[in-house]
Amino acid sequence: MQDQNTVVLRAFSKKVGEETDRIYQLILEKLKEHKNKTTNQGTSYSKMDELKKLGELKESGILTEEEFQKEKEKLLNK
Repeated sequence: MQDQNTVVLRAFSKKVGEETDRIYQLILEKLKEHKNKTTNQGTSYSKMDELKKLGELKESGILTEEEFQKEKEKLLNK
């Protein structure tokens, strides 16, 4: 039994086999790109959250302006 995400590719000639391999490689590349894109988006949200926390610490007086700038620079250069 195959699930809805299964694709069966059969090669009846060498040319079809080569085309099948190209399609397979393209699918793998697109999946990798999507994974990297998703990972990078998660990182940017984390950085935004951290910047917000730093701003709140500065506003509450826990961090000085100098400390805030130093920590912000470290965070943005990760």
